[in-house]
Amino acid sequence: MIRKKLFYTTSLTISLLETFYANTDSNATTNELGKKILRKYRKQIDWDEVTMLLRKGKYHTSINKLYYLARAIDDTYANHIMDIIKKHSYRISI
Repeated sequence: MIRKKLFYTTSLTISLLETFYANTDSNATTNELGKKILRKYRKQIDWDEVTMLLRKGKYHTSINKLYYLARAIDDTYANHIMDIIKKHSYRISI
């Protein structure tokens, strides 16, 4: 609380998914930022939170975009994301 104003924060996972949701077009800056975040924080992404959001019907486009970016970084990590997409979402060609 700063000067009697309350500021809410969100997790890294939701922030990353929201970034890809807001920028559905192929923006090079967003893609490079996403790759950088994935390289640095990929072990901190809460996949239980992602599956809960996908079950609620949210962020299907974002998780697919995350999969395409993860393919450039690490194939096993991208396969893990694809398994989540197969179980709780659907594949979208972006």
